[in-house]
Amino acid sequence: MTRNSIKNKFTIGFLIIFLASNILLNLAVRQSIENNRINEIQKSMNTLLNSSREFIKGTLNLERGELTASALQKSAYSLAVKLSILNNSYVGIRNNTGEIIEEINTDIPVEAIKNKKDVSYTLQNKSYYYVSEADGRTILSFSYPLYFENRFIGIISFRQDYTENYKRDQALIDRITMIQIMALLLSIIFSYFLINNLTKPLKLLTLGIENMRKGLYEGEISVNSSDEIGTLAAIFNMMRAEIREYIINIQNEKDKVIKMENARKEFFDNITHELKTPLTGISAYAQILSTGLEDEEFRQRASERILEESNRLHELVLDLIEVSKGKTEIEEESIEVNLAELIGKVMIDLGKKAENYRIQIKSDIKGYKLNGKKHKLEQLFINLLDNAIKYSVKNSTVLITGYQKEGETCVIIENRAEEKEIFATEDLFVPFTKRSNKEYGSRGLGLSICKNIMEMHNGRILIEWKDFELITILRFSANKNFTGNNLETT
Repeated sequence: MTRNSIKNKFTIGFLIIFLASNILLNLAVRQSIENNRINEIQKSMNTLLNSSREFIKGTLNLERGELTASALQKSAYSLAVKLSILNNSYVGIRNNTGEIIEEINTDIPVEAIKNKKDVSYTLQNKSYYYVSEADGRTILSFSYPLYFENRFIGIISFRQDYTENYKRDQALIDRITMIQIMALLLSIIFSYFLINNLTKPLKLLTLGIENMRKGLYEGEISVNSSDEIGTLAAIFNMMRAEIREYIINIQNEKDKVIKMENARKEFFDNITHELKTPLTGISAYAQILSTGLEDEEFRQRASERILEESNRLHELVLDLIEVSKGKTEIEEESIEVNLAELIGKVMIDLGKKAENYRIQIKSDIKGYKLNGKKHKLEQLFINLLDNAIKYSVKNSTVLITGYQKEGETCVIIENRAEEKEIFATEDLFVPFTKRSNKEYGSRGLGLSICKNIMEMHNGRILIEWKDFELITILRFSANKNFTGNNLETT
């Protein structure tokens, strides 16, 4: 049983609730008893003060005929004896300076008598009582100033044994605490068995779900209950039988569906971009020629390029027909490619489009040699430069730089972009993800195709955003074990 199981959670939860409620109840009972005890002592002290004061007043009037400090001193012994007998307590009579005149002790410990904290408060014209422990007994000490006719004539002190009162209250608290502990134990036991009966069917359901996750759909869950859990178990058994039948049908069709989906996706990807690449060049040169350009040399070159791309388009159509018959990739041999020439050719093809967007394309690529599929690489740079033109800020420059060292060729395309969020998503190279509404017709296949072309050439592509500059890094490696994980510009 795991620590986070429902059984543990309910058991711990009930334990915390019952324990907390019993502790709070016990504290409330203790506080109530303490408050009652304090009220009882206060009432007792008020009664003792009033009765003893009237007794002293009557005695002094009877014996001395006056209510003075002198009369109190003369009658101190008789008063102390009588008050001690009447109240069954220690009685001390002091003058108005706090000095003892007479005292009578029953059996109060001397330690409690010597403590004069109540007397010091009385000298400040205050009645005061406190409870203390002495020789294992609870002693209540009480003193008050004696006034007659607004004259302070002395101090009356009492010490009474309150041990039995405190024992009585403590016994009551102990009984209540014991009852609470027994109730808590019974509640825990009852809760444990109740929760166990509730969670046992849930364990069976959990085991059944886990078996289904592992692909095991045989057997049924048996829950002998007519409540909601029993209904849930019956529905689960029906669901498992239906899923088992459905999974069998799915397994029978799985391979066929996967094969058809792969063929459809590969064919669609190829027909979208394989046809788009030559059409881009044809469209660019056709637009230039439509302006009535008089440069005969350029018109000748444009015508040759249109013818060349038209022938290539014808070949692609024938290849795509083969793809539609079941092939998944158009074959092309690897040759030595001059990157400067290839990129220069792409720049010329896209020159008109860049001009329409008011974008300049500059290349600092040297005569780097790269062994690869020429048409694929041309498609790669057409896609990337086409993106750079579309997403660049107007009147800005697309800069192409690169280097070759230690068997690695790196090409870096930098352009000032205006929509960072387009290139900051996790699905950057995922096909069928539309990046922007800036141009219609784009369906997010370009970067996916570029990534595949780079992997085909044992390379990696990385797109970074830095200070409003969009940086596309292409790394080709002659090392077949090249992973391309550490893509950093230099």
